[in-house]
Amino acid sequence: MRLSNHLLSLGIENQVDKVELEYEVWVFDQDKLGQARLELDKFLVNPKAKEFAKAEQIAAQIIKQKNKDHKRSSQLYVDVRTRGANLFGNQVTWMLMSISVMLYMLKTLADNEAVQIFFFNLLIDLPIPGAPFLWKVSEGQVWRLVTPIFLHFGFMHILFNMMWLFTLGTQIEEKKGRAKFLVIVVAIAINSNLAQYIYAGPSFGGMSGVVFGLMGYVWMKMKFQPLEGIAIDPQNINFMLIWLVLCMTGLVGPIANACHLIGLLTGIFLGYYPVLLNRVKRLK
Repeated sequence: MRLSNHLLSLGIENQVDKVELEYEVWVFDQDKLGQARLELDKFLVNPKAKEFAKAEQIAAQIIKQKNKDHKRSSQLYVDVRTRGANLFGNQVTWMLMSISVMLYMLKTLADNEAVQIFFFNLLIDLPIPGAPFLWKVSEGQVWRLVTPIFLHFGFMHILFNMMWLFTLGTQIEEKKGRAKFLVIVVAIAINSNLAQYIYAGPSFGGMSGVVFGLMGYVWMKMKFQPLEGIAIDPQNINFMLIWLVLCMTGLVGPIANACHLIGLLTGIFLGYYPVLLNRVKRLK
């Protein structure tokens, strides 16, 4: 109805119902009822006026935007009543957490000699004089490119890493699927571990490089593909970036800074790559 469109173009939410041979116009906002009555009087005098004719296009754009916003909000909506039941379906996230906790407990319970043999000789590639770069990997022990992410050297270290892995990992795995999430984690792990190994040697470990990468991935999805329903509180992004810079100053002790930085950049690239690919296709 032309009057309904006109009112909507003025920001007056309304609903028109046909009752037998008459129409009823319901205005949702009582404060705008007076304005709606004035517009009704004008409409009754000259319903074919230009201002009423133009309102149809404006109203169509408003309705289109409302539908788009509704679709976006429905994608971002999480029902907390069913969320808990779905958490245990995120098998990759739980597997990563379980391995990390298991190895941390083993490290905590083992004596120093066992810790050195198990952690540093089995999981981290120690260079020897005259040996080729990544000599253990070149011998076929390719898991060494990934396994340092499972090593943690303190309770707070593993606590915060597992907390962030759970927060970010569950929603990515839920939205993108187990296989894709695992590929994302492995890609971030390899890049960040190699960067830290090249920069500072093999004595490092932890899930934080992956965590920074997952944050970067979620950040890009939230910014450029919000309909995918993957999001993080912007304040948490600011906190993580400030923490990244603070760690680089050396004020918080020895930190795997290269691992953090390259993990973050890898996650940003993986999250933004589909957007970049679509933009390149449009240019062709």
